Parts: sequence; C-alpha cells; structure tokens
Amino acid sequence: MATMLAFVLLVGIAMALYPGGTWLDPLAPGHDFLRNFFCDLTAPKALNGQQNPGVVFARSGMMMLTLGLFPFWLLVTRLFAHARPRWANVVFVLGVLSTSAAMLVPLVSSQQYGILHPLLILVAGVPGLLAGGLAAAALAMTKSAPRMASMFALSTVLFVSVDGALYAAHVISGQAISSAWLPSLQKFAAMSLVAWMLATAVASDRRGSAPS
Repeated sequence: MATMLAFVLLVGIAMALYPGGTWLDPLAPGHDFLRNFFCDLTAPKALNGQQNPGVVFARSGMMMLTLGLFPFWLLVTRLFAHARPRWANVVFVLGVLSTSAAMLVPLVSSQQYGILHPLLILVAGVPGLLAGGLAAAALAMTKSAPRMASMFALSTVLFVSVDGALYAAHVISGQAISSAWLPSLQKFAAMSLVAWMLATAVASDRRGSAPS
C-alpha cells in the first residue's frame, strides 16, 4: 500500500507543478487531468515549451506504482492459486515481464525519444493485459476469491483494453492526438488498477490474519 500512496502523492505534486500544455492545446494553462497523459508529467519540458519543475516527482511517482506491481502479481495469484495453479504461474510470469518493461517507460518520454516511448508501452502492455485478463477470469471463476478484487480486475482489463486499442491505432496511423479519449481512459484505467491493487492487498491481509 505504501507504494500506491507514494504514487498518488508524488504524481499529485507533479500535476500541481506542471506549467501547462496538452497535445490538443499546447497553450492550455496548468495540468488538465483528463487531457494530459502521465508521460506529459515525466518529460523535462512541458508541452507549452516551458521547463517542467515536477518531472522528478512524476518519474518517482510512476516508479513507485511500477514497483508496487511486483508484489501485487504475487498477491493476486495467491487468491486463486489453490484452484488454478497453472493459471497463477502464467499470470505471475507475464506480470513480472510486463512490470520489468514498464519500469523504463517513465524514463523514456515521447518528446525526447519519439517512437521508442510507444514501443515500450506496447512491449509492457501486451503481457500486462494478458496477465490481467487471465487474473480477472480466474478470480471470476474462483468462488472463494474476494468479489471486490474481482470487480476491479474486470474494470481494469476493460479500461486498459479499450485505451490500448485506441493507442495502438493512434501509433499505427501516425496522426496527432485529436481526442481527449486517450488521456481520459488512461486515467480511469490507472484509478481502476490502483483500486484493484488496494483490494488485493486488503484481501491478502485479511486472509493472512484469519485463524487457521
């Protein structure tokens, strides 16, 4: 839970310090929660051309979220490993692969590294989506799995799937961002993921403290 709280705090500071600019409107003042991407916060320069004083906070916050995913994949697989051990092993391996690649994303902004940024997102996203989808299915089919974790697992997979498909189409088309759907869905996916991580941590803690 500490990594998730650190993520919220650090990214919140980065949002407050962001000078301004979105891909839809480079002259927009300050940070727009539904129109700015997380990667806008991790770039040394804001989209309005000014230096971004919150870049260290943003990168640190995103790194905290990513680090929190390593124990998350272990905890979430324990919720259904007794019923579907093979699924649990596959989910854990895919999750760790995805998280390892995701650690590089905040350090490689699209403004500085161009196509390398979306490539890293796709490399991290594909195994992550597979892991999330399998975990969501396993939780839904396991009677003893906590319903809250199962619900947020499903919502996370849905948000990430739609946002990922739109992002892949955007990268393939080579066209500029023309809609707020992408950054907006990214935020909803992130909030759902954090909720899933919290629900999993709470469920694991309750199981660990339950009398045997």
